[in-house]
Amino acid sequence: MLQSAPGGLGYLSEMFEAGKMKDKLSHEQDHDAWLFSVIRKLQHRHPRRIQARWVDPHSLMGLYLVLRFRLRSFPVVIVGKQTLDPGDNPQEFEAVITAMLSQPVS
Repeated sequence: MLQSAPGGLGYLSEMFEAGKMKDKLSHEQDHDAWLFSVIRKLQHRHPRRIQARWVDPHSLMGLYLVLRFRLRSFPVVIVGKQTLDPGDNPQEFEAVITAMLSQPVS
């Protein structure tokens, strides 16, 4: 029962998986697959400084993050209290994150 909350989204997700279909958001994010490899590379380079977690925006945690950070587009990367749009350029995204990591921790 609790897996189907809120409003049957869990059930809908199960139906999409059973039918080997994708919802609109997942389909639109297929072209952002490079983001996973860049984040893994950054985690390998900075093992204790980066913790990454994929959050489905249709989940309760996703709903919380959407409301807390007023997110309007996906995917989005949250670093501390700052949100970043990863854009379309892997090298540019990696440079931005590396620059953020070079800043002293306040």
